[in-house]
Amino acid sequence: MAKKKRSKTAIIKEALEKNPDATTAQIAEGLSKQGINAQYVSTVKSKMKAEATPLMVTRGKKRAVKRTPKESSELVSVTDLVKVKKLVDELGGEEKVKEILDVVSKLT
Repeated sequence: MAKKKRSKTAIIKEALEKNPDATTAQIAEGLSKQGINAQYVSTVKSKMKAEATPLMVTRGKKRAVKRTPKESSELVSVTDLVKVKKLVDELGGEEKVKEILDVVSKLT
């Protein structure tokens, strides 16, 4: 009876489970006889990591941050911005509003 052919992804996942500390290049080297290159190992590895963690990664070297859906009360609408802009203009500009906010913060 013929053996059932396994997918390359399954082979890579199995190799990663057996050797979790191995680098992508080491895994690819061990699986090169089966036609698996380092780029494919890297792709599978990154997809596994993305599936395992529901995190949103930010650009650069910053750490991943958890997604937190904002409530509608926390969102600023365009209408709110227009109202604030009109109020700022009525009160005499940004500097005047800053002065008012400083006084208000001292009152509380």
